[in-house]
Amino acid sequence: GWFLNALPLCRDLVGLDLEGVGLVGVAGASLLAAALTGSSGVGGRLLSRLQVGGNDLSDDGVAVLAQALPAGLRVLGLADTGITPSGWSSLGQALVKRCQGLEELEVGGNAIGEIGASSLALAVGGLPALKRFCAPLANLVETGAKQLSAALAQRTTLTYVDLSSNGLSDIGVHAFITGLGPLVTTLLLSSNCLTDATAELMAGKIDQLTRVDLEFNSISDTGCSTLLKALSEKTSRALGDLLLTGNLVCPDMMARLNQALARKACVQFD
Repeated sequence: GWFLNALPLCRDLVGLDLEGVGLVGVAGASLLAAALTGSSGVGGRLLSRLQVGGNDLSDDGVAVLAQALPAGLRVLGLADTGITPSGWSSLGQALVKRCQGLEELEVGGNAIGEIGASSLALAVGGLPALKRFCAPLANLVETGAKQLSAALAQRTTLTYVDLSSNGLSDIGVHAFITGLGPLVTTLLLSSNCLTDATAELMAGKIDQLTRVDLEFNSISDTGCSTLLKALSEKTSRALGDLLLTGNLVCPDMMARLNQALARKACVQFD
């Protein structure tokens, strides 16, 4: 903990990366919280970026840390910190109360579930500046995904969303894609259970996106044909990446897509 004890001396610190440094539970979180909130600490000054992913803080530890988050925080990384579905309520409330300017939130690798998704949905709705939301590998169950995707759709400041590797079906992401915010340019949905239905919804929004990752889903030639048609008709923004590796696409359709999109996008297949 020597580096945490030294933090109060770093009064002009802008970013703090403590990923995987061995902070554990309430004890580890308390050390960091004290450094952030001490009379000469960094919390009330310039700190805008805090990364604590890869530390086993647990629900109780994250709850302690949440109460010490500085008001000027813009980026918060909490990936793989041992948060369970019941731990998101206190965190969400603290974020809305203390971090109204938060722009990026990373929570992947934790367990969100239905209860956690409900709490996160409320938090997303109460963070007016949120631009990036990352929750890959977060055990989003179907009901929870529907709640969270609806809340994300209402957050019109969003530009980047990652919901990869959550086992989501078309129903889970329907509300989000249907109400896709006008500023969203990057959408990562790889390694889920999405079908042509999602591809068809995506086709209606493709003109605003610059990066779409649909790898390792269950999209067939039918869905790809819909995307291809949309790309040929909607050209208001150049799509930089359309990733479709690992879907149910025949070689002929792959060739047609590669040929048609060579000048508009970087399309990757197996």
